Amino acid sequence: MIALLLVLGLGSIGTALAGGVPSVYKRASDKPFATVVSDLEFAITDRNFSIVGRNQIGRGIRAMGETAPEAVVIQFCNLSVAHEAFSIALDLIVYMPCRISVYEDGHRVSVSALLMPEDSSDARANAFASKVNRQLRQMINYAAR
Repeated sequence: MIALLLVLGLGSIGTALAGGVPSVYKRASDKPFATVVSDLEFAITDRNFSIVGRNQIGRGIRAMGETAPEAVVIQFCNLSVAHEAFSIALDLIVYMPCRISVYEDGHRVSVSALLMPEDSSDARANAFASKVNRQLRQMINYAAR
């Protein structure tokens, strides 16, 4: 996975994130897919983020006549959080908008996000990443509970 991130450029973005490597946070739920998505959307908006997009990946693949599980990527943003990121380093824009994926995984529903690196050479970027990652984990935990 680290090799893929480096190919995508996420392992070495600008000075603020140099040396930092993002990680995946994932939880599984026994709740129905639609309930997990609804709970996630509530958790997002309850924290003053606005949902700015939904990529219905599973639906799109099925529309092509292929078999695919339910899968959606929800994109969301809080302009105050974005402004804070910009005040630290414009390089942080690569992590915006925030994204959480929900998908059927066998008989369970998985909820996951790519977390920001908290181990870069920039202490302010690390503190910001820690704050955003804490919120992402809380949203995922609420949706998967």
